[in-house]
Parts: sequence; C-alpha cells; structure tokens
Amino acid sequence: MQNIYGKLATFTFLTLTFIFGFGYIFCSPLNYSWKSLINRTIKEKEELQILNKNLTKERDHLQEKLSVFGWRYFGSSFYFLSAEQKTWDESRQDCQMREADLVIINSEEEQRFVVGLQMGAWIGLTDKDKEGTWKWVDGTVLTTGFWNPSQPDDFQGQEDCAEIYIQGNNPLQTWKDQQCERKLNWICEKMLFLLSYFHPV
Repeated sequence: MQNIYGKLATFTFLTLTFIFGFGYIFCSPLNYSWKSLINRTIKEKEELQILNKNLTKERDHLQEKLSVFGWRYFGSSFYFLSAEQKTWDESRQDCQMREADLVIINSEEEQRFVVGLQMGAWIGLTDKDKEGTWKWVDGTVLTTGFWNPSQPDDFQGQEDCAEIYIQGNNPLQTWKDQQCERKLNWICEKMLFLLSYFHPV
C-alpha cells in the first residue's frame, strides 16, 4: 500500500512539475510579447504627441505668415477677402491663381464666420448648369443653404450665382442669387491640408 502511495506521490509531483514547467515555457513568450506591445504603444503615443505639437506650431506659423497677405484662419481652412470687385467668374479665377477657390460653406459655424468677413461677396455656389440645382465649385450639390427668405428668386431669369448679402440681423439668412456678371468682392478658401505647396499671393 505504501508503495502505491509512493508511486502516486511521485506521479503527482512529476505531473505538477511538468505543468508548471510547461506553463512557464509557454507563458514567457506571451509575457514578453505583452510587455513589448505596451512599450511600443507608449512609444507611438509619445511620437504622436510630438507630431501634434509640431503640427500645431506649423499651423500657428502659417496663420501668422498668411495673415500678412490678407488670409484669415478658421476651422480647417484659410480665407481671403478681396479688396476689389470682379464678376463671379473673374473672382473664381483670382482664387484659383491663389491656389484656392471660392468659399464653400459647410456648416452653420462657417456661415457665421464668413458673414463676419464681408457684406456683398461672391461665394462658390451657382446654378449655371441647371436652373434650380445649386452646386458648389467642387461639384457637390447644395444640401443645406442659408438663403434670405425671399431667395433665390432668379429675377428676370438672369441670376445664377450666389452672394453673401446681409439684410437684417439673422446671419443664417444672408444668401441671395445675383447676376454672375455683376462685380462684387469675393471670398476665397484654402483647405489647411492642401497648404504644403501653398505660396501666398
């Protein structure tokens, strides 16, 4: 009987030794991989923080530099307000020469900002291609507009371009259609992520 207990004890000891030994061998690489993953994540986080800091400095530097040339920063874009007046097409050509385009208004916040720039200025919106279908200069169809309550009215069938025209106190009701050949100020927009090759003029 003692012999049986002795063999059983030996077997149990060997089994436990095997289990713990196997567990150590198996878990050690996992433990190493886990620590390696944590260290790599921490390192990547630090690199992203440095990158974000550098980009913020670069943005601020660009904002300061471009303000000298009449550009203003808001959201993720720079905006240029003209000091002279041109037709809608001439205004767009001027923006394109500045490696920009007539402003596209995507939100209520941007609308409020643009209204604060100028009264009576071209924006990048037209229904030249098809009457009543207003499109931005990038080809997208207008979904949310900030028209004056009586606009657009296509007066005498000759108004196919949109302008900011402040009439009243509501900054969210300032758009009106206008004859494209009329000369107005204009607002250009340059997206921030396109500024890598931007030369302000």
